[in-house]
Formats: sequence, C-alpha cells, structure tokens
Amino acid sequence: MADHCLGYRLIPADGVPDPDSLQAFFHTYDCQTVQGVTLLGALQTLRFDPDMPRWQMMHRAYLYVSAVLQPRKLSSILVQHMPSDARSAARPHVHIFTLSLEHRASGFGRVHPDFRDHPADMQLKYEAEWNAFRTAHGWSAG
Repeated sequence: MADHCLGYRLIPADGVPDPDSLQAFFHTYDCQTVQGVTLLGALQTLRFDPDMPRWQMMHRAYLYVSAVLQPRKLSSILVQHMPSDARSAARPHVHIFTLSLEHRASGFGRVHPDFRDHPADMQLKYEAEWNAFRTAHGWSAG
C-alpha cells in the first residue's frame, strides 16, 4: 500500500529567507551545486508512536531541525508520512532531507563539513544527535 504524505515544510538555514517556491529553491540549489559533488543531501527518518497527534510529530521534528541543523547553516525539508492512512501497520514518521551545501542569505556555498564524512558515519552522527535531542526533552523513542 502507498505511504501517504501528509505534508512538508522547508526550513532554511539561519539567516536565509523563505524562498518564493520550492521550485525556485531547488533550481538555485541545482545551479549552485558544483561539478563533482555526488552527495546532494542526507535523509533521516524519525519514527513516532501511532498514538501521538500528527501535529506533535511534525513539531518535534521541526524543533530538532531548528535547534540542531539550522544553526549549522544547513537547510532541510521535513516530509510527514502517515502509513495508517493507507491501512498500513507501519509507524508514522517524518523524513528530514538535509542539503549538503552550506546555505547563507547570499546563496549556497561549499559542501558542509558534515558531508565530508562517509555517508554511513554521517547517518550515525545524525541519529545520535536526534537521540540526544529527544532524550534531553524527555521524549520516548516512539
């Protein structure tokens, strides 16, 4: 069964204004990505308890991104999926796609130092940061 997308939210890096549209945002990213950059971003999946309200799942993901990734000049897109909408037993989750280039008000820059690590190591680092953030706020693993 299809995994139903409930909604998304773009969170630009600190100091970067909201773009006019996602199309314009990705066009700029595409134009400013230098030749040879092979890792365009990282994907995290935050899983939640099915009994948690939908807004709270997105809110927690938003708080994490705004406190941990946004200050590091990283822009991210949150996408919420509710498998139960398609009668699936899979847990609800929010994907966080974080772009690999530093993002400033003047545009995209160099590859962020996080993305110089091996992708598996970077994923482990981001997972550890989410778990530390979640634990610091007293939130269960879901």
